[in-house]
Amino acid sequence: MNLKIEGSYLCQFDTTQGNSLLQYQPYNDSKSSFTDLEYLSLPSGLHDIAEAKDIVKFQILDDKKDKFFSIARLYNNSKSIINDLNDLSASIDRNKVKIFSVGLIFKLDSKTDTDLLEYQESVIKIIDISYEKFSQGNINPDTLLSHLKNDLTNVEKRLTWKEPFQILKDIDCFIFPLWKSLMLKKSILIINNDSKSVSFDELNRLVEYLKTISNCIDYSLVYNCSLSNFESVLSFSRHKYIAYTTDLILKDTVDNYQVVLELGKNGKIQLLDNNNKPLHATYIEGLKLISKYKNDFNKFDSKGKSQKIIDFVYLLFTFNTMKPAYYKFVNMAVDIPLQAPLEPKRFEKWLSSLDSGIESLIKTSNAKVLILKPSDVLMLGFDGFNQNDLLFLKEYITKIKYADQVEKVVFKNFDINLFI
Repeated sequence: MNLKIEGSYLCQFDTTQGNSLLQYQPYNDSKSSFTDLEYLSLPSGLHDIAEAKDIVKFQILDDKKDKFFSIARLYNNSKSIINDLNDLSASIDRNKVKIFSVGLIFKLDSKTDTDLLEYQESVIKIIDISYEKFSQGNINPDTLLSHLKNDLTNVEKRLTWKEPFQILKDIDCFIFPLWKSLMLKKSILIINNDSKSVSFDELNRLVEYLKTISNCIDYSLVYNCSLSNFESVLSFSRHKYIAYTTDLILKDTVDNYQVVLELGKNGKIQLLDNNNKPLHATYIEGLKLISKYKNDFNKFDSKGKSQKIIDFVYLLFTFNTMKPAYYKFVNMAVDIPLQAPLEPKRFEKWLSSLDSGIESLIKTSNAKVLILKPSDVLMLGFDGFNQNDLLFLKEYITKIKYADQVEKVVFKNFDINLFI
């Protein structure tokens, strides 16, 4: 395995004692020591999860302030105890509730996230086998971690890409403004308000999915940010990040994110900027997607003024028998309607099309000033009538991708191509 394991640990949540570290075992004569393992590996919201098992990942500092990364397997039998009750009005025997986490700690570098994904499935299976012996009372905590250390020598690569299907289905059309925020390298904070429905493993896969569609290697993934570690992984971070938390207070505590994605109860989604202003999909993006929010106009920006005028003119003179001429540009750029969630390769395709389109327009421009008509923007796959999309393109071209070629982007209001 490419990853250097620093140590392993066993933590427990007890209904009377709270979170506690039962055992820590250093590997390879490691001198590092860690605090708050019992709180980071047994995070807020754990007790509400619907499944008996889950996976949590997090960053942690040792006593020397060096950065490390951990993956823990969570076990919670409380739901099975409730299901076994014959009398639903009876109280739960707290002595039977067993909530544990078994985890590994790795030295953190730029490749840790990627390398761990390759081995994660195999590592989790090995942890499950060791924990099974412990839960049956056959071995003690120290022996559990010793077994784990020995078995990890046989870990294998088993890379399996799994998308967080249900979360992406709930995000639906918000994926478009979220994607554009990622393309502009904005720091994203995800707040999970629905721990009963959304597992930590789904949140892990969500941040991994978002980094993939961002096409940006500079993003730092921050799993399970909490009150215990937010200062070291977010507040003092010099990197752009995609982070999630179940500690709702962090929305008001952290001040260096640009966008917040809130996962609410029953699949309710909010996407806001750091001024609490809602971010919406555009009208044109509504044409791309078979959206469950199709008739919810609070999720989409309305048509631009010039678009409304063109629509009115065509309605007046064709009695709605012809679509306005600008639709020919929409049809050239927009795929057939798609169903959320969207596969990562779809965004790669759109980005490639956008970049090649911008490069073609730059070649026809003789100066550092790029002039774009609404039809040009529509051809690029964006909404030529929407001010937010125009601002996005301006920032993407002059600050992110083509700053060495284009100093200024000017948008023309009138475009005869939209009428004929």
